[in-house]
Amino acid sequence: MNHYMRQILEALRYCHENDIVHRDIKPECILLATKENSAPVKLGGFGVAVQLPDKHPMNMGAGAWVWLRLTL
Repeated sequence: MNHYMRQILEALRYCHENDIVHRDIKPECILLATKENSAPVKLGGFGVAVQLPDKHPMNMGAGAWVWLRLTL
């Protein structure tokens, strides 16, 4: 499990270093390249991803409402 989590976090770090915000991380977006236990993880579901220009702050929401955190 740590093997998979590390790869997911590395993929997100790569995106963020390149000013890409995924905006829809959910289990369906985590893909395994093969059926082996040590399979490489692929991050998919970039349909609502955006690339932010010049470290511009993100101020709009997106993603599946089921996975969004409820705030009061």
